[in-house]
Amino acid sequence: MPGVRGEVKTRKTIDQRIRLHVIPHLGGVSLNKVSAAELRAYIVKLESSCSPQYARSILTTLSSVLETAVDDKRLARNPMKSKSVRSPKLPDERREAWPEALARRVRDEISQRHRTAVILGLGCGLRQGEVFGLSMEDVDSRAWSPPRPTSGANSQ
Repeated sequence: MPGVRGEVKTRKTIDQRIRLHVIPHLGGVSLNKVSAAELRAYIVKLESSCSPQYARSILTTLSSVLETAVDDKRLARNPMKSKSVRSPKLPDERREAWPEALARRVRDEISQRHRTAVILGLGCGLRQGEVFGLSMEDVDSRAWSPPRPTSGANSQ
């Protein structure tokens, strides 16, 4: 997408969402004809083809594109901000910690190669992305404490 700034990976993600998900459904609609009704119909299609989380990310990207069109005076207002246009509701996912017996059983039965990841997750409370992102340089064997998440995808 021309004019998009940021990391290469971010630009590729935005391009992919627009190319694969927005253009096939809304590409034939003139920008000034994208209405709340068009968007509601589009959201119904999205809900049947992808997870609510992914649909919301696609819609956020689309809203940013439409907001840019408003800034550029190509649209009077962003139709994504209409009261009747609502992103898919996220499921209420409450995650429970494993009971201690199950955690110990997984730790004891998993392959030696993956055991360290389980121990870090269980013993230090690290999340999956934090465990996978950990490198030997992050570990001070003399005075080790779990690394604190930095700003980014894993710090939410």
